[in-house]
This record gives sequence, structure tokens and C-alpha cells, in this order.
Amino acid sequence: VLLDREATGAKACRLIEEAGDAGARVVGFPEGYIPAHPYWYDFYRIKDPICNRFNVELFKNAVVVPSPATDALAEKALAVLRDAGATVIDPAPITTAAKLGEPEDEVLLFEFKADIDAYLAGLGGSGPRSLAELIAFNDKNAGVEMPFFGQELFIKSQSKGPLTDPKYRKAVALCRRLAGREGIDAVMDKHRLDALVAPTQGPTWLIDPINGDSYGGGSSTAAAVAGYPSITVPMGQVHGLPVGLSFFGRAWSEPTLLRLAFAFEQLTHHRQPPCFLPAAPLGTA
Repeated sequence: VLLDREATGAKACRLIEEAGDAGARVVGFPEGYIPAHPYWYDFYRIKDPICNRFNVELFKNAVVVPSPATDALAEKALAVLRDAGATVIDPAPITTAAKLGEPEDEVLLFEFKADIDAYLAGLGGSGPRSLAELIAFNDKNAGVEMPFFGQELFIKSQSKGPLTDPKYRKAVALCRRLAGREGIDAVMDKHRLDALVAPTQGPTWLIDPINGDSYGGGSSTAAAVAGYPSITVPMGQVHGLPVGLSFFGRAWSEPTLLRLAFAFEQLTHHRQPPCFLPAAPLGTA
């Protein structure tokens, strides 16, 4: 089922069961079967708006595969915490995290329009003064402003109303409940935790003008959506690409988080000066 992760996954499971019932010992699927292989590049130019639309759906339906290298760094980080005297409860999942995607996106689209309109309205010069004007400017100068990607999120955001819209208020309330009271607060109460600790995300992705950002999931969503504090410090590097460790917790827990993050930094000394490299140093571990 093209660009539908759940439906394609269900179909794959059904086919595997049927093959197993028929006596198959090995079942194979094409590359990128879930959610789809980007075959559209065989028929359309990279800059074609159709490719942009397909790429957005591919990103939304992508299967998040944890990075083994990130997992290995995380295990080392937990070992450092244990050796320093911390009591580590692993795992301690935020069970509501999977429900945050839709209401979070709704809030983002409403707030982006309101904030970008306010920002642009206060600028000097002769540039765009609103999101609508910015979209028109990008369309008029698409060859320069959008050589690889479109502005689908801008257009979706422009379609939203003001922050007094009941749809926005409902989405905000749902986000705060799922990420806060029923999310971070609930898991911390259940396990009597001082903080939650997790890899911020996988290794920093490389610049890819064809496929875009290679985002494979992360841990920052719950705290960001709840409006709770979160601090990230270096956890190590994978092939020269930095990986962070996030400490986050319930509202007003900044003093505890700062103490824990600072202590981890002093024990590990993973921080390195930032630099701009023409390519990833793949020869490094």
C-alpha cells in the first residue's frame, strides 16, 4: 500500500503468515517495501513538485529504526550513571508518546503562522510582511528559494486560523495532557524518578539535498510538547558525528537536571569544539 506504513506493515505480516503456512523458510521483500521505495525519481525531475509531495509522505510514513551505534553509546552512558551511584530504571517508557504526533502537528501549524506573521511584521526593509507574502515570494522566486524542496508546511500553516480557534485550543490541551500529566509526570511518579534520560536522537545527519533530513526518531518531543525542561549534553560521536544525551523531567525541575547533566559532563568529557567538515570522517569510530 503505497506510502502507508501501517497498511503496508499489516500486508507484509499477512504475506509472511501465508508464506509460512505454505512451508516457506525464507520470505523476501523489495528494498524499501515499507512504506515505499522512491520510484518517482525514475519518472520525474528532482525539482518537480510531485516529487516534493511524495517525499513529504515518505518522511511521514518512514519506519524509525534505532541506530545500533546510538544504542551502544546510550548503554555506555547508563553505565557511567550507575558507576556514579545513580539508580537506573531501564526501560521507563512514556506510554503516551505515540499519541502526540497529530495534535503536536496541529499546534505547530497554528503557532507557526501566528509567530512568523508577528516576526515578519516587525522587520524593516521591503521583504515579506506575513506568511502569505512569504509563500508568494517563494513561489515567484522558486528557482532560487526552493531548488530542491517545496513549502508544503508553509501552505498548511497558512490555512490555519488564529490562536483563538477552538481546534487550536483543543489540540494544545490534548498535547499538555498526553505529554505532561499522563506522560512524563505519570512515568516519573510510577518509578519515583528524579529525571528521565535518553539519547537525544541518532547521529547528526548529513546534508542531503535529494532525500532531506535523515531523522530517525528522538526523545525531545515529550518535554517540548509539555513545556517541560530538557537539557542535552554530548554523549559521544559516531564516525565523527555528534550524538547527544538528554536529561528531562517534570515542570520546574531545572535545578535537578542541571546538576545531573553537569555531573555527566564532568565524568565523560565528550564535548568537542564544533567544526564544519566537507564530508563525514567515516574512518573514525
